[in-house]
Amino acid sequence: MTVFLVAHPTKLTRPPGAMKEPAPGLYDIAGLSHWRNKADAGLVVYRDFEEGHTLVNAAKIRRQPICGTPGSVKFYFLPVDRRFTADAGSYVRA
Repeated sequence: MTVFLVAHPTKLTRPPGAMKEPAPGLYDIAGLSHWRNKADAGLVVYRDFEEGHTLVNAAKIRRQPICGTPGSVKFYFLPVDRRFTADAGSYVRA
């Protein structure tokens, strides 16, 4: 059985001198480490409206490499098709 839990992060604070908030992580969810420690996989989706892309970060994969490896990839929204497309070559392994 697979269960997806969608949670929004706590209010992120902008570091002094920064132009925008940092991308959230799994520890930014209310309840902190309880959420991260229980999950087998943790995905963080961050919409950067200034840059015009969406970053999907696989922050935690418990059974590596069978179930994948941590990393991130950029997506761009195509308004005409109403879908996201991956940016070729943007995959970064953590």
